[in-house]
Amino acid sequence: MKEFWGHYGLGLIERIGKNHVFLEASGLAFSIVVCIVPFVLIIFAVLGFVLESPTIRMEINEFIDRLIPYSDAADTVKEVVFERAQEFKVNKNVAGILGILGLLWASSRLFSSMRTILNVSYKNRLVGSIFGDVVAKMRDLAMVLLVLFYFLLATTIIPGLAALEKLTENSTILQFLHIEFVGDLIVQAASFIIITFAFFVIYYFVPQAKLPLKVIIVSALWGALFWGVAEYMFRLYINNFMSLKRIYGAYVFIIVTVFWIYYTSVVLIVGAEIGQLYRERSRKKEKEAEKEQQSEA
Repeated sequence: MKEFWGHYGLGLIERIGKNHVFLEASGLAFSIVVCIVPFVLIIFAVLGFVLESPTIRMEINEFIDRLIPYSDAADTVKEVVFERAQEFKVNKNVAGILGILGLLWASSRLFSSMRTILNVSYKNRLVGSIFGDVVAKMRDLAMVLLVLFYFLLATTIIPGLAALEKLTENSTILQFLHIEFVGDLIVQAASFIIITFAFFVIYYFVPQAKLPLKVIIVSALWGALFWGVAEYMFRLYINNFMSLKRIYGAYVFIIVTVFWIYYTSVVLIVGAEIGQLYRERSRKKEKEAEKEQQSEA
């Protein structure tokens, strides 16, 4: 047990300092912020088509409430989304085209930065080539489409989970059995699975070198765990101990958004570092097993 905690605990601290994780997270967060602008243009262009439906509006409300842990910031986002979406409805085609072109350019920077960082974390030594660069750019475009699909999927699933949670809260049977928490448990479990899958996709597709499946799973699980714990602690903190709006005023949404983007970047890199530590420990065990077999022979 001492060796286990020494390898992972001290090893993680050493790698965070050696690989300048917090500095890398700052650069990655900046790339994400740059990518947000064209992505929002595309979202507004799509919303211009669908916001006429009351059901869609309700689902978007539920999605924003789940995505942003601070209620005042969530209300600000709703106001901006619905007001700007109506404005974009008139010029939705132009907004969509500009958004797509901008997103293709920005995503190239984002996933290139992410690939470089993850290659350092996983110690992938790659020789540059024209073919490899072309393949990397194609993967960037595929990741953009995957992100858009994942966003639409999450927009559909999360409100459905919220409806399921309300259904279980109002269920006579569950109230009689005193297990009203089942609905909340289902929602939390499903949210954890969704976040884990998102991390898994990033660790699987973004690095150029193919990683062992177990390493990817370990990285994704730890990344999702850190993200979930931070979300809960942050929600608890802002709901009970401080008023962000009183301190930051109209800038509260920007503060919350930047914080979450930066923290998510840190979590993404730390998850990769833990996965690499698991990889190194597994290799060490394999070598020790081989030596034992050779000595016995």
